[in-house]
Amino acid sequence: MSLLCRVFLMNMDRLGRRYAIVPSFLIQAIGMSLLPLSGTFAGLLIASALIGLGNGLGSGSMMTLGADLAPHGTRAEFLGVWRWIGDVGSTGGPLIVGGVADLVTLPTGAWVMGGAGLIAAMIFVFLVPETLSRQQAIA
Repeated sequence: MSLLCRVFLMNMDRLGRRYAIVPSFLIQAIGMSLLPLSGTFAGLLIASALIGLGNGLGSGSMMTLGADLAPHGTRAEFLGVWRWIGDVGSTGGPLIVGGVADLVTLPTGAWVMGGAGLIAAMIFVFLVPETLSRQQAIA
Protein backbone atom coordinates (compact mmCIF):
# COMPACT_ATOMS: atom_id res chain seq x y z
CA MET A 1 0.00 0.00 0.00
CA SER A 2 1.38 3.39 -0.89
CA LEU A 3 2.43 5.92 1.73
CA LEU A 4 -0.35 8.32 0.69
CA CYS A 5 -3.02 5.66 1.24
CA ARG A 6 -1.58 4.83 4.67
CA VAL A 7 -1.65 8.49 5.66
CA PHE A 8 -5.31 8.76 4.65
CA LEU A 9 -6.27 5.60 6.53
CA MET A 10 -4.43 6.73 9.69
CA ASN A 11 -6.18 10.08 9.49
CA MET A 12 -9.48 8.28 9.05
CA ASP A 13 -8.97 6.96 12.58
CA ARG A 14 -8.10 10.43 13.87
CA LEU A 15 -10.33 12.76 11.83
CA GLY A 16 -13.29 10.58 10.92
CA ARG A 17 -14.49 8.16 8.27
CA ARG A 18 -15.56 10.88 5.85
CA TYR A 19 -11.94 12.09 5.68
CA ALA A 20 -11.08 9.01 3.61
CA ILE A 21 -14.42 8.16 2.01
CA VAL A 22 -15.36 11.51 0.43
CA PRO A 23 -11.98 12.18 -1.29
CA SER A 24 -11.94 8.57 -2.47
CA PHE A 25 -15.30 8.92 -4.21
CA LEU A 26 -14.45 12.35 -5.63
CA ILE A 27 -11.11 11.27 -7.09
CA GLN A 28 -12.61 8.14 -8.62
CA ALA A 29 -15.48 10.19 -10.09
CA ILE A 30 -13.03 12.62 -11.67
CA GLY A 31 -11.02 9.73 -13.12
CA MET A 32 -14.14 8.09 -14.57
CA SER A 33 -15.27 11.39 -16.06
CA LEU A 34 -11.86 11.90 -17.68
CA LEU A 35 -11.84 8.46 -19.36
CA PRO A 36 -13.92 9.51 -22.38
CA LEU A 37 -11.71 12.57 -22.85
CA SER A 38 -8.48 10.57 -22.99
CA GLY A 39 -7.48 10.35 -26.63
CA THR A 40 -3.88 9.34 -25.95
CA PHE A 41 -2.06 6.76 -23.89
CA ALA A 42 -0.96 9.48 -21.46
CA GLY A 43 -4.55 10.64 -20.99
CA LEU A 44 -5.74 7.08 -20.36
CA LEU A 45 -2.85 6.58 -17.94
CA ILE A 46 -3.75 9.72 -15.97
CA ALA A 47 -7.46 8.84 -15.82
CA SER A 48 -6.83 5.26 -14.73
CA ALA A 49 -4.19 6.39 -12.20
CA LEU A 50 -6.76 8.72 -10.65
CA ILE A 51 -9.27 5.89 -10.42
CA GLY A 52 -6.64 3.66 -8.81
CA LEU A 53 -5.56 6.40 -6.38
CA GLY A 54 -9.16 7.04 -5.32
CA ASN A 55 -9.72 3.32 -4.88
CA GLY A 56 -6.59 3.03 -2.75
CA LEU A 57 -7.51 5.99 -0.58
CA GLY A 58 -10.81 4.41 0.30
CA SER A 59 -9.60 0.83 0.68
CA GLY A 60 -11.08 -0.67 3.79
CA SER A 61 -13.13 2.40 4.63
CA MET A 62 -16.49 0.86 3.72
CA MET A 63 -15.88 -2.18 5.93
CA THR A 64 -14.66 0.12 8.72
CA LEU A 65 -17.86 2.13 8.42
CA GLY A 66 -19.86 -1.10 8.42
CA ALA A 67 -18.06 -2.31 11.56
CA ASP A 68 -18.83 1.03 13.22
CA LEU A 69 -22.53 0.78 12.34
CA ALA A 70 -22.94 -2.93 13.13
CA PRO A 71 -25.13 -3.83 16.12
CA HIS A 72 -23.06 -5.49 18.84
CA GLY A 73 -25.17 -8.64 19.06
CA THR A 74 -25.27 -9.44 15.35
CA ARG A 75 -22.04 -7.95 14.02
CA ALA A 76 -21.11 -10.90 11.78
CA GLU A 77 -24.54 -11.12 10.16
CA PHE A 78 -24.68 -7.36 9.66
CA LEU A 79 -21.23 -7.26 8.04
CA GLY A 80 -22.15 -10.22 5.83
CA VAL A 81 -25.18 -8.35 4.47
CA TRP A 82 -23.12 -5.12 4.30
CA ARG A 83 -20.50 -6.88 2.17
CA TRP A 84 -23.17 -8.52 0.00
CA ILE A 85 -24.73 -5.12 -0.75
CA GLY A 86 -21.28 -3.80 -1.71
CA ASP A 87 -20.70 -6.80 -3.97
CA VAL A 88 -24.06 -6.23 -5.66
CA GLY A 89 -22.95 -2.65 -6.34
CA SER A 90 -19.60 -3.82 -7.72
CA THR A 91 -21.38 -6.24 -10.02
CA GLY A 92 -24.08 -3.77 -11.03
CA GLY A 93 -21.74 -0.93 -11.97
CA PRO A 94 -20.50 -2.50 -15.22
CA LEU A 95 -24.06 -3.53 -16.07
CA ILE A 96 -25.22 0.06 -15.67
CA VAL A 97 -22.36 1.35 -17.83
CA GLY A 98 -23.17 -1.28 -20.46
CA GLY A 99 -26.87 -0.44 -20.39
CA VAL A 100 -26.25 3.30 -20.72
CA ALA A 101 -23.69 2.69 -23.48
CA ASP A 102 -26.21 0.50 -25.29
CA LEU A 103 -28.83 3.26 -25.12
CA VAL A 104 -26.54 6.19 -25.97
CA THR A 105 -22.73 6.07 -26.10
CA LEU A 106 -19.87 4.59 -24.09
CA PRO A 107 -18.57 8.03 -23.01
CA THR A 108 -22.00 8.79 -21.58
CA GLY A 109 -21.79 5.57 -19.55
CA ALA A 110 -18.48 6.70 -18.05
CA TRP A 111 -19.95 10.12 -17.26
CA VAL A 112 -22.96 8.47 -15.60
CA MET A 113 -20.58 6.52 -13.36
CA GLY A 114 -18.63 9.71 -12.64
CA GLY A 115 -21.90 11.39 -11.69
CA ALA A 116 -22.78 8.44 -9.47
CA GLY A 117 -19.45 8.92 -7.70
CA LEU A 118 -20.21 12.60 -7.11
CA ILE A 119 -23.65 11.72 -5.78
CA ALA A 120 -22.11 9.11 -3.47
CA ALA A 121 -19.64 11.67 -2.12
CA MET A 122 -22.47 14.13 -1.45
CA ILE A 123 -24.48 11.41 0.30
CA PHE A 124 -21.54 10.81 2.63
CA VAL A 125 -21.09 14.53 3.24
CA PHE A 126 -24.73 15.31 4.01
CA LEU A 127 -26.59 12.12 4.97
CA VAL A 128 -24.23 9.59 6.56
CA PRO A 129 -23.45 10.35 10.21
CA GLU A 130 -19.85 10.35 11.36
CA THR A 131 -19.24 7.09 13.24
CA LEU A 132 -15.89 7.92 14.79
CA SER A 133 -16.45 8.84 18.41
CA ARG A 134 -14.06 10.95 20.45
CA GLN A 135 -13.17 7.94 22.62
CA GLN A 136 -12.12 5.99 19.52
CA ALA A 137 -10.06 8.92 18.23
CA ILE A 138 -8.20 9.39 21.52
CA ALA A 139 -7.46 5.69 22.12
